[in-house]
Amino acid sequence: MGHRTGGVFYYLMFLIIFAGSAVFSDTATSGPQEDWSACRNLSGIDAVLGCTPIILHKFGDDKKLSRAFYLRGLNYLNLKDFRRAEIDFLDAISLDPNNTISYEQLIFIYNKLGRPSAAAQTKLKLREIREKSADR
Repeated sequence: MGHRTGGVFYYLMFLIIFAGSAVFSDTATSGPQEDWSACRNLSGIDAVLGCTPIILHKFGDDKKLSRAFYLRGLNYLNLKDFRRAEIDFLDAISLDPNNTISYEQLIFIYNKLGRPSAAAQTKLKLREIREKSADR
């Protein structure tokens, strides 16, 4: 299976699992509390499935949604889905520009993917944020 085909395969598997869990599990009718619990306490695809409804239904303020994107991104990272992890960390930062831990994860991803200039730019931004918060 080629690199592109593998990505499509995993994406389709995610959709099947997500749809299956929505149809056959209690989480389909779960509320925000259960979703947050899954998002925070589970790992891998189970955590992704917990975080996704929070994000889709915007359960919480920007800080909470930023946290949900960050947690889902971490789980994508653990699943080695670097592109989705990158997107989630960027979304976390867009909701909370001082979310330094998401910047750290982006630096890791950029280095892992051989994108040193993106890693360097992200390090500079992270340093800026840390200097501003130290001045307060």
